[in-house]
Amino acid sequence: MLKKNLIYDVGMNNGADTDFYLNKGFDVVAIEANPHLCQAAALKFARQIESGQLVILNYGIADEVGRKDFRINLDKDDWSSFERSYSDRTANVEVIRVECLRLDDVFDQFGIPYYLKVDIEGYDDCAVRALERQQKRTLPAYVSTEATVPLFGRRMTSLGYDAFKYISQKWAYLQPLPDPPKEGGFYNVKMTGFHSGPFGEETYGQWLSLEEFESEIRRRDSGNYEKSLHKQWGCPEPMFFTWADYHARSAYQSKLLG
Repeated sequence: MLKKNLIYDVGMNNGADTDFYLNKGFDVVAIEANPHLCQAAALKFARQIESGQLVILNYGIADEVGRKDFRINLDKDDWSSFERSYSDRTANVEVIRVECLRLDDVFDQFGIPYYLKVDIEGYDDCAVRALERQQKRTLPAYVSTEATVPLFGRRMTSLGYDAFKYISQKWAYLQPLPDPPKEGGFYNVKMTGFHSGPFGEETYGQWLSLEEFESEIRRRDSGNYEKSLHKQWGCPEPMFFTWADYHARSAYQSKLLG
């Protein structure tokens, strides 16, 4: 069952997104492989954990249950990953064994979230594959991943998602948060590189069809800023070609929630 007030923060890192969601009034299931970050978050959010508003799961997300080598980048912990190409962007890396869950199992235990945020450094596709295994079940109304998932739009379309956004993270940070809010309550926080940013109806720009979404990605890949929608919207050229996220919306699920 889809829970209207529930968000999954998959890749909690230092808890910046979790803090944003909690202060907007949502319940949160936060998932993080790095035990040091989980310990710090347990202290920071002790009150919300005690009240039941927050659950922190110290697990990695993978396709199979079991233990895997997790590579902690000691210089920049948000680069930590199961994938060496992500974690080893500096040489100061610690390798630990962590327990992994399939996202399917988290759905079974805690329910389907209103919004599924995924940012797990090269493993985002595991979350999309979990959604693909849920085809006969309810799915989140909104999903975001880093812009690394292949064929994101087409795969999400096959699951019933029908509107998409390509979000420049650096430009998103510069946009004022809507007040009155469009998702939950108003919480005015300055977004940083540790945030995934606004979600759902608070993301900037119009929702795009699959064709429009894929065209914008092709413009990014080919360096065609001049014909991009982002230029029309006022996004500076350098910000069009930097770190980005993909967002998807299911109009059907959103309608069910009223």
